[in-house]
Amino acid sequence: MVQAALDPAAAAWRRRVTGPVLLADRGSDDAEMARRAAADVAAHEGVPLRLVTAWAVPAMGRVTPTAGELDVSGVYENSARAAQKGVREHLGSLGKRVGAGYVAEGSAVTVVAQTADMIDASLVVIGSRAGSGVRGHLMGLLPEAFVRGVHRPVLVVRGQSADWPPRSIIIVDADGSDDPAVAAEGARLARVLKVPAALVRVSSERGAAASDRRDEAPLKSMREDVRCCASRLEAESGAEVTSWVTTGEPVGVLLGLASDPRVLVVAGRRAKHHGLGSIVSALLHEAAGPVLIVPERSPNIWWADYASIHPRSRESGAI
Repeated sequence: MVQAALDPAAAAWRRRVTGPVLLADRGSDDAEMARRAAADVAAHEGVPLRLVTAWAVPAMGRVTPTAGELDVSGVYENSARAAQKGVREHLGSLGKRVGAGYVAEGSAVTVVAQTADMIDASLVVIGSRAGSGVRGHLMGLLPEAFVRGVHRPVLVVRGQSADWPPRSIIIVDADGSDDPAVAAEGARLARVLKVPAALVRVSSERGAAASDRRDEAPLKSMREDVRCCASRLEAESGAEVTSWVTTGEPVGVLLGLASDPRVLVVAGRRAKHHGLGSIVSALLHEAAGPVLIVPERSPNIWWADYASIHPRSRESGAI
């Protein structure tokens, strides 16, 4: 399958979801990949790239200055502004255009979430290091906090300089999500980056055993369902989208796919769940490459968006 021009319905959908790309960056050396990713997505989408930097005074430094004493808060704020200036200059040296920047006091998650809502960001990008075991657990804590607190798609970028852009995108459909926003966001990114995408559904080993006893009829039905979903995604997004259904333990299978740093994995986070879910948590802690986590919306929200673009689906009551 090849990339095609967007049809009118897909073009209308694309206009509705496009907004600024927000890069959360404190000037650390390991954020270079995130800067490249954010700038690339913004440039290909033709949307502004914005910067946000949070600062806070540590508890031990929270003292009330008297006359002639050091302005502790001012020191931390000026440091954050200098760091953001350095990021802006670095992006400028690479020929990347950067829009407005925001510097605010508070926790990183709170500041980024509030800024993303204020500018109606379509994507939030953060940098992270990959790892496994205890190291991977510790490195995954901050991305988890962002994914929990930011109610917009969050792209967690990690890897070496040669790992961006990704060579393919895996869109996870392991838990039978009813929200098409997750797959649509993955397909949109595939089109933006001009890379192929695959819609992947993993059937548990228990379900596979049941299928074996029934001549694999459920598994065949699942493959057809995923194939139809992939075809619809391809038609609506203009991206190249294939499908793949396999059996096994979902987390293990998906981490195997995510072990390649040139593979970007897209997964959904259910808004009604307090926890992130085993798949999302495992990807944030152990995936070698970039991970895009998309918050799933309630059915009435995505149905209103879809029906406004496809009037006939509103009349028929089916997608």
